[in-house]
Amino acid sequence: MQDKDSNNEFFFQQLQTLDEKEMVSANFRESLSRLINDLINDDFGKLVQFLYRLDIDEKKLRKILEANPADRQNAGRNAGEIIAELVIERQIQKIRSRSEFKRDENIDEDEKW
Repeated sequence: MQDKDSNNEFFFQQLQTLDEKEMVSANFRESLSRLINDLINDDFGKLVQFLYRLDIDEKKLRKILEANPADRQNAGRNAGEIIAELVIERQIQKIRSRSEFKRDENIDEDEKW
């Protein structure tokens, strides 16, 4: 179990370093959704902790999961895939926000307030 915890932690740390192109790749999306499904089944508390650290909106997550109950087929999407989609969306928001902030730092001193 300790090895699995280390792998999960490593994966979520790597998540912080990916760029937008890597984030939307099918391989990454698949890996992330498998990891999330494993956490749902094996260590839900750890999943909640990771989602908190990644700043996933709990209300939005609940709303989406309630709208897509597991007993419906929903085009084959499971909870892991739905949560992975939210994680990727949030990480892309962070990437874009950082990029925007960096652009603001390059403003000429005379133009700043």
